[in-house]
Amino acid sequence: MDLDKIDEFINSINEIDLKNKLSKLNIFISKKNNLGYQKIISIIKKNDNNLYSIRITETKNFKVYNSKKLEYSLFGGVKCVLHAIIKEQLIHMTDSNKKDLFYINYNFDYQIPDLTESEIISIDKTNIIEKHNHNACIVCYEHYNNKKIEYTLKCNHSICRDCFFKIIVTGSFRCPLCRQIMI
Repeated sequence: MDLDKIDEFINSINEIDLKNKLSKLNIFISKKNNLGYQKIISIIKKNDNNLYSIRITETKNFKVYNSKKLEYSLFGGVKCVLHAIIKEQLIHMTDSNKKDLFYINYNFDYQIPDLTESEIISIDKTNIIEKHNHNACIVCYEHYNNKKIEYTLKCNHSICRDCFFKIIVTGSFRCPLCRQIMI
């Protein structure tokens, strides 16, 4: 997984714009081999309880196919949370045992950018099972230890406690590897 590219992409967003226009931020992700399928991550607003409403819109053939609203705490910082959201969406968009390339871009004006001029990120799910067999979390790939506690899901895949709760907080109850209900 190209985690450094996700950080490079997030760091390319102007700090002042990120601070002043956060509620207008739109992140566009599209498979390189299928520009008609996109996910658009929009930060909608900050709620009274310091949670941010985030809408994730899926389009197929440039028509809205699915849209869901989630709430995230930006306690770890905006960039940290954006990294987690982008990583989760890229993993969801990648088929099991495949390697996919994605265009990723952003703007603050609700216009779809030219994705072919965007950052390219590679997601490789062909090695997830190998990493899983080596006593590591299938989400963050960190090895289990006294501080990194392993949770075994209903489907018998395992993830660390931190990743488990991050997934639950997003409103998803599915295993990131096989997509079965995990609890």
